[in-house]
Amino acid sequence: MSVRKLETAEQLLARGQALEAHAELLPLAATLSELDGPSSYRLLRGLAAAAQRLGRLPEAERWLEKAGPFAAADAVVRADWTLARLANALASGAAVAEREAESSRALDALSGGEQAELLLRRAEVLVSFGRGDALAAFERAAKAASASGDATFEAAAVLGAARIHAGAKAYDAAERLLRDVLTRAGPELAAELWLTLGDVKFEQGDSAGAETAYRSAPAEASARVALRLAALHVQAGKLDEAEADYLAGLTALPQKDPAAAAVLDELASLYGRMGRFDEARAALQKAVSWVQVAQPADLLLEAHLRTRLGGLLLSQQQAAAAVPELQLAAARLAGEAGERHPMLGGVLNTLAVAQLQAGTLGPAQASAARALELAADDTASAQALNTLGMIEVAKGSAVAARAHFEKSKVLFEQAGMKDEAGGVQKNLAALG
Repeated sequence: MSVRKLETAEQLLARGQALEAHAELLPLAATLSELDGPSSYRLLRGLAAAAQRLGRLPEAERWLEKAGPFAAADAVVRADWTLARLANALASGAAVAEREAESSRALDALSGGEQAELLLRRAEVLVSFGRGDALAAFERAAKAASASGDATFEAAAVLGAARIHAGAKAYDAAERLLRDVLTRAGPELAAELWLTLGDVKFEQGDSAGAETAYRSAPAEASARVALRLAALHVQAGKLDEAEADYLAGLTALPQKDPAAAAVLDELASLYGRMGRFDEARAALQKAVSWVQVAQPADLLLEAHLRTRLGGLLLSQQQAAAAVPELQLAAARLAGEAGERHPMLGGVLNTLAVAQLQAGTLGPAQASAARALELAADDTASAQALNTLGMIEVAKGSAVAARAHFEKSKVLFEQAGMKDEAGGVQKNLAALG
């Protein structure tokens, strides 16, 4: 049972669902004495990773300290442990140099494919924190993998280096790396390499080259290929062809794969662009129903889809139908990340607008006030203040409305958002 729970938690972590993974693992900590050494390390390492992703860095450090004794006897596990400690140090900004030296010593003690794998992991840690030395780390990992004859790790390291080059708009360098490694890479990463090469060509504006690369990807990547072809066709204004691409992508995915719901989300956006709003709504509703049966559950994706559906309904003057979707979106966000998720304030503000249009002023005011409290920046604050002003207008409180509008206008102007500030000015003018 414990092993199955560990595997489930690791799947959740891989999907970015840290809160669910933490909840799955925490009860197992009480049974630590019943687990063998490797399972104990996996448990503690998983708890540390989940805590780190949730921003609970002191907690993550405590779990890593407990994991230390279980990592001491095996050089590979110890290297993994030092990488976890390095990641936590990079997240907190404390003891970084010390943890880098510790990690380097542990990696230097390895050789062959084991060293190549852990060097690749180190490069991935560095790039995730935007470190400038990530490129050199990927290059070192690729060299170690080539020397050990491990084509898969070499391809993964080259892929990481190519993506850094592409991100810096060094497209020629990225393409050279990808084309070179494609001549000897195994099937494990062929899809990623071809798709990344297509992305590089796409960014260069070479649509024909991008399509050729995408279509070179192996059959198992057909759904991802279809999505990229759809993006090419949308850019070219070939919306009917893009629709066909999205539908082809759907046929290649099972309903329980969250990627299927993501394809429906893209299809809904396309239908909205084409003015086919009923079909857009149907696609989003289907996406919501599919993501609810996805394994493992993805609350953030469900929240995103419900927010999109609520916004679409609101734009079609269906505020009463939008309200429950937006309420559920807010609930899913709060359930996943408490009230720290940056989307939550915006969803609550949209909910307030829907409640206002539906004529429920009390709930609308509560939602907008909470949105203001949770605003991630001045722009979000300006939006919430404008909504509060509109609610006060509906209540007949011109003085309170004016105060909110004036604050909103100032914030929009400070953010350089002239159109939004102009909209608020119209609200002020309407007060007389």
